[in-house]
Amino acid sequence: MSQEIIASTPRGTLARPDDAWATGAGTTLAPYNGAPPRTSPVKLVHRLLRGRILLAIILAAAGLIAGAMYGWNSTTPRFTAEGYLEVKPYIVTANANEKTQGYFTNFVKSQPPKIVNARTISAAINREEWQRVSNAPATQSLVGQMLGNLNVDYIRDTFILRVSYSDEEPRIAQAAVDAVMKAYVDISKETVNQSKIDELRKFEDLYAKADNEFRRLQEQIRNLSADYGTDKLDNLLEVRQRAQQTAESAYADAQMQLDLATNNKTVEGKDMPSLTMEDMSAADPMMRYFLETRTKAMFKMVELSNYYGANSPKVQLAQKEYDTADRMANEYFEGNKTKFTDIQPDLDGRGQVVITPKLVEQLKQRVEVRRKRYEQEKQSTLDLAKRMTEIRAFRDELERAQEDRVRREEAKQNMEFQLAGSGQIAVTSEATWPSSPSKDRRKQFAAIGGMLGGMLPIVALLLIGLIDTRYKYSEEATETQMSGLTLLGILPNLPDRLSDPGQASIAAHCVHQVRTRLQIDAPVEGAVAYSVTSASSGDGKTSLTLALGLSFAASGSRTLLIDCDLVGAGLTARLNMSGPQGILDAITNRNLMNYVKKTDVTDLMMLPSGNAQLQHAGIFSPAVMKRLINEAKKHFEVILIDTGPVLGSIEATPVCSTTDGVILTVARGQQRPLVEKALSHLRSIGARISGVVFNRAQARDFEQSISGISLRSAARSQSNQGDGLNGHREGSQYGSLAKAVASSTVRSDLDS
Repeated sequence: MSQEIIASTPRGTLARPDDAWATGAGTTLAPYNGAPPRTSPVKLVHRLLRGRILLAIILAAAGLIAGAMYGWNSTTPRFTAEGYLEVKPYIVTANANEKTQGYFTNFVKSQPPKIVNARTISAAINREEWQRVSNAPATQSLVGQMLGNLNVDYIRDTFILRVSYSDEEPRIAQAAVDAVMKAYVDISKETVNQSKIDELRKFEDLYAKADNEFRRLQEQIRNLSADYGTDKLDNLLEVRQRAQQTAESAYADAQMQLDLATNNKTVEGKDMPSLTMEDMSAADPMMRYFLETRTKAMFKMVELSNYYGANSPKVQLAQKEYDTADRMANEYFEGNKTKFTDIQPDLDGRGQVVITPKLVEQLKQRVEVRRKRYEQEKQSTLDLAKRMTEIRAFRDELERAQEDRVRREEAKQNMEFQLAGSGQIAVTSEATWPSSPSKDRRKQFAAIGGMLGGMLPIVALLLIGLIDTRYKYSEEATETQMSGLTLLGILPNLPDRLSDPGQASIAAHCVHQVRTRLQIDAPVEGAVAYSVTSASSGDGKTSLTLALGLSFAASGSRTLLIDCDLVGAGLTARLNMSGPQGILDAITNRNLMNYVKKTDVTDLMMLPSGNAQLQHAGIFSPAVMKRLINEAKKHFEVILIDTGPVLGSIEATPVCSTTDGVILTVARGQQRPLVEKALSHLRSIGARISGVVFNRAQARDFEQSISGISLRSAARSQSNQGDGLNGHREGSQYGSLAKAVASSTVRSDLDS
């Protein structure tokens, strides 16, 4: 018998709360390694789309085509025409500095915003270049549209502006660029006044004259100071004055010696000349001081007279100072000259000496030499003072010329800066014809539209699959919280009136597979008790209980069916064993065999529900059920208990917690949350879950789980045997599944 419908859980492995749950609280079943179960994204997508994959492919293909067409048509290629404007300065001077160049560069950089404005666009719309391609009036919307399509760029390190315009039609783009450039050239001509240019020329001429005068005065000063190597003569004059005073003092000393020598009356028998102030100064320091003071006053008077003129108050004041110094020198001389009348020192001043004619001649020569030197020093000092006076006069004129020069230069620069902020704008290159689109995003939009259009149906179907939590296929019965449980088998979706022998054979084959798996993986040695339950009513648990009972009995196992479904009592009804006595009496009287009834099938007996109703659910407790099951194991090898849904009945909890194994029935279309809650409840009460049976499966589940040979063999055997139960009850109340199993067991008896 084929085992392909059995899940790949290792033989003998049973799901228990202590080995199937991860440590800690929670309701999600973990794998045996303790990690939470994870579903592969591919499997998840396959589960959500299963049954709708062909529809998803068709809708995705249609959406891809529709999205690509929409994306392709949603955008239009645009053509960009370009033209170039050059900005030239009105005036470029030979001595233009970096500041002037910076002003002009800033002017060029400031042009793009002035071109891209409503005034330029309005002027461009009225030009012939634009009128040839469009007769639309210059409305605000048209101006705004053109502003959005127009772009002006400054080309770095040049005086060139690039004007570009984008439009769906090449001719409009080209016409717009030409119209905008020429319109702005006309506008720019209005911003410069020719009078400003003429005014700048005048300022340049005035500055040139002031600069020439300044340079002439500089040359004069250089010429006057060429003999002295510098135009700073104050220190040099002071040196000259000291040299003059030294020469004068030496001359006075020589004259005094000559005078002293000639005052000796014995010399040649002649009378000596009278004593002078210079003679006295050679021997009297005070007299020398008065003479020096008078000399300084005289030089000051001469200097001021040469600089300011004879009538200047400063010269008159200097004259008074000189007169005072001269008077004081004369008064001192007159009062003290008698002291020096008879003094005749020697030439060295250390004693008396006899004056000879030769000595007098030597003294006269010395006096003449020193006089000449004194005259030279005096003349040099006077010349230097005069030159210094002239240089000072030229320097004063130079300062006034410099002030005038700076004033003229500032005026000229201000005018240059004003004109540097404007220039001559000319079209250097008219708009080019755009032969190919500059922006064509149809392929990108078509790709995006196709991708979105193809994904949208798939996403919609995934959402539908995500919202639909019902079980549809057999392998889903072992996903999520069922991970780790044994899939005992799958049962086909049979019609109420089973007439196809092939279907009946397949159904019986599936039930025998489930029974075989239960026998192989028996949880205990000897007699074993199973409870059959589901998450809610309608999952086929009663049909499965009856079918398994028939299968166990056919295999030679003494089998007892117990109807513990207090609400439905479906097992009792199907076997037509309604009566007053049943499971309630067996529990109360503690005597099982007195209430067990025989069936038409060998080795199959039944404990009906009797008069047990929902109000009797309180009698069912784990202890009572354990005692009843232990009693049944004394007489039977297999006990199958049909209970109510585990989430909707009271009796299901004590029954499932005391049996050796729980068989959970999950029908196709059942909601996952209900099944997960049922599993959580069973685990919480310590029930041993033997496995899951997937009911009402589609034909595709069988194609993937049962070999074609097994199916064909079962169908061929059924067709050869014919219909009928051969003396057994026709089983119209058995249900389709039990009827199929009963038919297979009857034929087996006949064959034997």
